[in-house]
Amino acid sequence: MGARTIVVPGNLPIGCSAAYLTVCGSETEEYDPRTGCLVCLNNFAEYHNELLQTKLNRIRELHANVNIIYADHYNAAMQIYRAPVKFGFTNRALKACCGGHRPFNFDSSEACGSASAPVCDQPDTYVSWDGIC
Repeated sequence: MGARTIVVPGNLPIGCSAAYLTVCGSETEEYDPRTGCLVCLNNFAEYHNELLQTKLNRIRELHANVNIIYADHYNAAMQIYRAPVKFGFTNRALKACCGGHRPFNFDSSEACGSASAPVCDQPDTYVSWDGIC
């Protein structure tokens, strides 16, 4: 028997992750002027998603009796990063609610949940809790 319907999630725009922005960010031209996300990492995520969808299409051809649903997390998240206030996120869209004291509030040595990690006052106004996704 087995599963008849499978949901396969695509990759998120990793260039918008506070963790990657903290570790990888540098030159101004590396950032998308509209979102502040790292272009090269988002291009990589999009490339991954294109390859994934190509493979899913091939699997669909081979297994017509299975319903494979691609969940486009990338474009759903990018809608939020392009217009965060529209979705109720009034704090900086790329800054994590919980974390360290760096520009994106992410510090791997001050993980969320640890006693030393500060937490924002209004978590519902942030896109990301911990800066990982």
